Amino acid sequence: MNGASKADAAMILQWGCIATVANQQWRFVAVGNDYYKLINANSGKVLDVSSSSTANWAMIWQWSDLNRNNQQWKPVRQSDGSYQLVAAHSNKCADVSVSATATYDGAFLYQYDCNTGANQRFRLLPAGIESLKGVPIPEDANINNYVVNRQAAKALGKALFWD
Repeated sequence: MNGASKADAAMILQWGCIATVANQQWRFVAVGNDYYKLINANSGKVLDVSSSSTANWAMIWQWSDLNRNNQQWKPVRQSDGSYQLVAAHSNKCADVSVSATATYDGAFLYQYDCNTGANQRFRLLPAGIESLKGVPIPEDANINNYVVNRQAAKALGKALFWD
């Protein structure tokens, strides 16, 4: 890892959760129609699908905020309290690479057709909290200043950050 990059095109990776680290914290800012831009606390950059691609396996990285729809995400609540993050421009989901069992540090984030895999389910945790041990966020919770955490099958507490 090269550290908490502040550069455009820095890749988003899954990593063990250290909730007090700014590069693992994302602020949700409403842009309308239930979509949000996700702004990183460390870099001020937003979560972005590379080159506005609509293809499966397009990389998700951080980029300067250009107010484009490839930088807008809809958190869709699932029955278990986790969320899928759906890209506005492609209607595809943020997806942790390899498979639903990709729990290792360093797995990349891509967009892919939405499905029911655990690799497309994320937990939203208040900044500064490493794990709620599977406790779902309340329906009416304000999602501003939440950490985006992948729902690991056994509450592994993996977080998303960039290299």
